[in-house]
Amino acid sequence: MPGLSWVLFSGNFSRKFFVFQGSSKKLTEYLFTRHNVNAPPDGLLDVHYEMELVHILGIDELKQTMTVLVYVDEKWNDPSLSWDPALFGGITKTWLPITKIWVPDIIIFNMLHHEDLLSAVRAPALIYPNGTVEASHPAVYTDKIRLHAHTEHSLQHYTDNEEWRLLKVNVVEDEYEHEGINVSELRYDVSVKRRPLFYMVTLTFPSYVMCAISERFTLGVTAILTMAVLSLVVSEKVPHSSTHVPLLVAYFLFNMIAVSLAAMTTGLVMRIHRMGRYDPSAIRRRREMNGYVRISERLDLIFMSFFLSLVTIPVIVLFYLS
Repeated sequence: MPGLSWVLFSGNFSRKFFVFQGSSKKLTEYLFTRHNVNAPPDGLLDVHYEMELVHILGIDELKQTMTVLVYVDEKWNDPSLSWDPALFGGITKTWLPITKIWVPDIIIFNMLHHEDLLSAVRAPALIYPNGTVEASHPAVYTDKIRLHAHTEHSLQHYTDNEEWRLLKVNVVEDEYEHEGINVSELRYDVSVKRRPLFYMVTLTFPSYVMCAISERFTLGVTAILTMAVLSLVVSEKVPHSSTHVPLLVAYFLFNMIAVSLAAMTTGLVMRIHRMGRYDPSAIRRRREMNGYVRISERLDLIFMSFFLSLVTIPVIVLFYLS
C-alpha cells in the first residue's frame, strides 16, 4: 500500500504539471499568431522610460565624452499581446524573448556609442494579460558632454568612480508638438566633481614648493621653465576648446606670471643690495652699503610675504573648486 500511494501521488503531480506546460505553450503560440514583430501598435503609444545610473566608467576630458553604465526600464501597452487568462489555465503573466516582439526605439540625441550588455542572455520581456509589456536591460552609453566639469533620480544601485564624485542626477521632462502629436523628451543632467588628490600631489604641490623656497634669480628662471613644462603636460589632458579656460591651465598660467614677477623683483632686490659697493671712499661705501643692505632685506621680506600669499591663495582656491 505505501508503494501504491506513492505511484498515485506521482501520477497526479505529473498530470497537473503537463496541464500547466500545455497552457503556457498554447498561450505563446496564440500570442505569436496575433503579434507581428515589425508592426507597432495602432494609434498613439505611451512609453514609460526610466534610466538608472549604475556607474561612471570614465570621462574623456580631451574628447569631452562620458561613458556610463545604466539600467534601462521600459513599459508600454501592445493590444496584440493581450489574452484572456480564463482560456489559458489562469495564466496572469508570461515571458517572451525581447527579440521576438516589437520594441519601441528610444533615441539619445548626444549618444556617440551604444552597447547592450548580456545581449546573448538578455532577460525576456514580462507581459501581462492586458497587453502591458515590461522590458529591462543594462547598457553602456558613450555621450558627448560639455565640461564646465526637477526630479531627483534614484541612485540606489550606483557605485562610486575613483576619479569623479557624483553630485546629483536630475531628470527633466519636456513636451513639444511633432506632426500634430505631443512628444515627451527626457533630459538627464549629471553633475560630477573631480576628486583632486591625484592632481594636487602630482602637479599643484610640486609647483607650489618651487615658488616658496628661498632661492635667488637662478631658481626663479628654473621655476619659470618648470611651469612651462607642467603647462604642456596639463594641456594634453584638457579639452582644446575656446569657449572657456580650464581651471588647471588658468592656475599654471597665473603661477607663471607670479614666478616671472618674482624673478624680476629678485633682480631688483639684488641690485639694491649691491649698490654702493664700488664707491671710492671706503667709509662712505661701508655706510651706504649697510643702508642698502637693510633696504634690500626689508624689500626681500615684503616681496617674500607678497609672493608667498600670491601663490598660496590660488592653491587654496583650486583645492576648493576641485
